[in-house]
Amino acid sequence: MPQYFFHFVGEGHEYVDADGQSFSDLINANAYAARVVRELEQDSSEYFGCSICIVNEQGEELDRVSIGGAVIEPTEVAAKEPRPLTPRRNS
Repeated sequence: MPQYFFHFVGEGHEYVDADGQSFSDLINANAYAARVVRELEQDSSEYFGCSICIVNEQGEELDRVSIGGAVIEPTEVAAKEPRPLTPRRNS
């Protein structure tokens, strides 16, 4: 299965998902990102205006889910718990 990475980006924020998750397709990866977004929305309005970027194994951004409007939830995603993202260190 393809590996997808879920980077958190926004004004003053940048966290890189170094581990990723395997999903059968982009639709299910997008649903996972939507789930993470919903949890962030419940946690704090501080994240509004930020996004979760879905990136493939080649480092290409495939999609972006903005915090403030996630709606997808295919069944494959239900068993996967969101993981904490690793902060990117500026060199």
